[in-house]
Amino acid sequence: MGVLTGVVLSLALLLGTCLCTDIVYRVPEEQSGGMFIGNVALDSNLHLNLSDSDYRTLRYSVLSSSTDNAHQYFTINQTTGNLYTASLLDREDICPYTDQCKLDIEITAKSAITSYFKKLILLVYIDDVNDNYPIFDRDSQTISIPESVLPGTSYTLDGAKDADRSANYGIHNYTLYPQDLPFSVSFVKNLDGTSVVRIIVDGALDRELRERYALTLVAKDGGVPAKTADLAVHVHVTDVNDNAPMLSRTTYNFTVQEDIPVGSTILTLYATDLDSGRNGEVRYRLSPHQTEEIKNLFFINATSGELILINPLTYVRGSSYKIIVEVGDRGQQPMTTQTYVIITVLDSSNNPPEIVLGLLTNGVARISEYAPFGTTVAHVAVLDQDSGHNGIVMCSLDSTIFELQVLDVNEYRVLVSQALDREQVARHSITVTCQDSGTPMLVSNANFFVDVLDVNDNPPIFLMQTYSASVKENNKVGKEILQVSATDYDEGQNAEVKYRLLHSNDTVIQVDTYTGMIRANAVFDRERMSSFMFKVLAIDGGSPPKSGTATVSVTVEDVNDEKPQFLENLFIFKRKENRQAGTIVGRLMAMDDDEGDSGRVVFSLAEESPIFSTLPFVVYSDGIIKTTSELDRERKKFYDFKVMASDLGRPTLSSTANVKIFIEDENDNSPNIIFPSYTNNTIVISVGTPPGSVVGTVRAQDPDEGLNGEVSYSFDGDNQTSYFRMFSETGDVILQKSVELFAGSVFSLNIIATDQGDPPRRSRQTLKIIIGTSVGANENINIIIVVSLVGVTLVLSTGIILVICIIRRIDTNKDRSRKPTSDPVMANGLAGVPNNTYGTLNKPVAEVISELERKRKEVTFAFSPDQQIPTDETYYEEKGHRPIGKQSSYGEHVSQAFLKLQDDNHSETSGETNTSDSGRGLSDDEVHGSRVGSYSKGRVVPKTKPNMEVNIYQNQHTFFPEGREPISPIQLPRFTAYPPYAPNNGRYQGETGSSYAVHRPLQTFHFGTKTSSLEDDSGSTSGIHTMDEDFTAHLKDSVI
Repeated sequence: MGVLTGVVLSLALLLGTCLCTDIVYRVPEEQSGGMFIGNVALDSNLHLNLSDSDYRTLRYSVLSSSTDNAHQYFTINQTTGNLYTASLLDREDICPYTDQCKLDIEITAKSAITSYFKKLILLVYIDDVNDNYPIFDRDSQTISIPESVLPGTSYTLDGAKDADRSANYGIHNYTLYPQDLPFSVSFVKNLDGTSVVRIIVDGALDRELRERYALTLVAKDGGVPAKTADLAVHVHVTDVNDNAPMLSRTTYNFTVQEDIPVGSTILTLYATDLDSGRNGEVRYRLSPHQTEEIKNLFFINATSGELILINPLTYVRGSSYKIIVEVGDRGQQPMTTQTYVIITVLDSSNNPPEIVLGLLTNGVARISEYAPFGTTVAHVAVLDQDSGHNGIVMCSLDSTIFELQVLDVNEYRVLVSQALDREQVARHSITVTCQDSGTPMLVSNANFFVDVLDVNDNPPIFLMQTYSASVKENNKVGKEILQVSATDYDEGQNAEVKYRLLHSNDTVIQVDTYTGMIRANAVFDRERMSSFMFKVLAIDGGSPPKSGTATVSVTVEDVNDEKPQFLENLFIFKRKENRQAGTIVGRLMAMDDDEGDSGRVVFSLAEESPIFSTLPFVVYSDGIIKTTSELDRERKKFYDFKVMASDLGRPTLSSTANVKIFIEDENDNSPNIIFPSYTNNTIVISVGTPPGSVVGTVRAQDPDEGLNGEVSYSFDGDNQTSYFRMFSETGDVILQKSVELFAGSVFSLNIIATDQGDPPRRSRQTLKIIIGTSVGANENINIIIVVSLVGVTLVLSTGIILVICIIRRIDTNKDRSRKPTSDPVMANGLAGVPNNTYGTLNKPVAEVISELERKRKEVTFAFSPDQQIPTDETYYEEKGHRPIGKQSSYGEHVSQAFLKLQDDNHSETSGETNTSDSGRGLSDDEVHGSRVGSYSKGRVVPKTKPNMEVNIYQNQHTFFPEGREPISPIQLPRFTAYPPYAPNNGRYQGETGSSYAVHRPLQTFHFGTKTSSLEDDSGSTSGIHTMDEDFTAHLKDSVI
């Protein structure tokens, strides 16, 4: 253990300070790496608790720590347990700014064979050595000390620093050299190792004796030998004004002649001051505490000390001039010295009379402006040192207001001889002239003033009788408006003017009593009060007081505080459609109570309104609204937008209003005939259809509104037939006579749809009615057809839905409607059926049927994705004729007998639903009109067979999200059988034993506005179901 010199070992069991430490070591700093510290195994007594064999299996290691780096400074032999330093230990680097440096190390001892494991806690103290010198932050320091400093006063210096922080090697003391000067040093050591050093003044300093000192401050540490550092200290003693100026003599005596010229230098004084700077600069002056005569006769130059005569001297027997001259320096607290200069005047000439004035105060006489004539103003006495004629004196006065009256020899008084008016002349200057009778005569003059005392004989007078001012509205209370001012030619209290309002109007304004400043006493609103006037009274302080008045006119200036107000919150305008761009729609009206630009209103679209590119209107700044394009009511019936009214004030204020423009209709659209159309213009009826039956319904729509959109129907005047009649309001085509004689014939009827506009517009179309050949057939065939069609419909509906979804997307951009063509034979039409202008037979029905059998026909199905038209039946009257049954509207309660042909191969065609071009089925043209169908459920019960009821609508097929179904040829509404028209009473009469009864459908087929997805699908198969059609078989009694 001899190599452990300087290492102290103590066990934790012997320490009461820390129960958690197993071993404590002390190591001096600056030891190189590899220095042996101790054996951990022996020092911790591990061998006492283990057998020798287990003890020899122990392996030792230093644990790393994430909180500090203490482990990196040490290493351990894992077999022997010897602890060594890993590198050079520098206490100042490892533990800076600490007085004690200690490191915690964890050592593990574990057996290489058994499960024994133990962690040992080591505390290593690194002891300081004196390896650092004290250091000052700078080489020298200068301090300034005034010479008036009191002994014991201290001044702080920057202390030295020593990196060695231990008590042994830190800074121990400071010494000041040389030590024979009136200075000493003291210091206080801080907790952070620094120190506060103070240099102490031990004795009195006198700058006039010594101005600078050079000292050396030495810092020493506690080492042996001590390490030191030096600081040069320069002390500058600053001056204090502690010396008064000194003159060469305490009294100066000089004699001069009486006639010495003015401006002559009588003598020059010289003074010195031992202080420096401004404290040593001297200045000369005459003491202010001496007679005015001295001040009037003599002057001394402040810097040179020359005493100069500034007025002539007068010889006075036995007297002299005693002048006090004062010399001072320019310190902050100046010091002065005084001396006497005695001037004796020698007589060298005769003396003029001397005038002495009495009853004066400081050379001024005072008298009231109302003083009566003869009032004494002043007393005049004349003195003359001469004798004989030289001593005889005569005096006079140079004034017309006052006169001089003799009282005695060389004695006079001054009297009032004229009326006085202080407002004209407030002060009179009087000169008394006296001359003796000598040769030559000597003259003397004396001047004094007569002040006329005021009497309150003048009222206050305003500078202006009428004042004008302006103030902005919304002012603050107390805002200064203007200041009135009145003057009073009197003086003193008589001229003290106070102001007040003539009539109490202090709720609006207030006036300052003393200054005349007029201030607002309320917040003005120009829109309520644009100007006002009031009177101000000025009263003086005389007794009794006098007063004057002035008128003040105040204009309230406008501030942009009022928003423009629209006359209406909602402006409603109406304008006809189809007017050219630039048409005036109307004019906006708004008011702004402000004035000027703040009251000027401009109009514009509000920010939240549609932009100009989408709104067919422009709002001009004057409020006029004009169109920017032609308006189409059918596209949009009205427009809503916001407008804004803004003023031109700063800042701009605005408000908004709503504008609603209704587009009035013009009759610019002709009725669009939906049925019949060029592609679907045929109705097939049974030869046995009873008169009074509705065989079909003509349908047209007109997008105009009101009368312009009301459509009436009629046959062409040149195309009348007695077999068919049309109701103008409903478009129902009614069979009036039996057509049994026209089996197989075709009636061609020209239809006219006319609106009620002025002038009216009309459209034309041709309707073909085919008369079947026979009535009889097997009833059971109807049931078979129904079942077959239902099955086919269910299968095909699924395919139709998929096709429609694809096609509708393709067809969205096509035209909404197609123009009629002149080709009478179109898709879904009956080929080879020529027009019959007058309803006559053109071709046998057998030929027609034969041609139809050779063609594939298209059955059109349509449904409404958008809307349902009400199904209520309504009664109607036409020209005084009232039907017994109820009106069947197109797409609503259409009751149409299904026709039966002899040789139709048991295929059913309906007069209401056109399979091919017969009946009223929906072709592409109908689908592409402005209405689209939705279907309903219903049934018709033949009256002649009460036991037979075919209800084909019991099963509902929901192919669409809303539960709608596509229309099949058997899912069509039934007809209402009208009885023959009886011309004798103008009404329809029912026939006894009629084969048909009217049955209200449970649900009805409607037409509504078509969607864009159905536009122009005539060129595709959208919404089309194609099937082979024959006309060889129909159900009995035309009932499905």
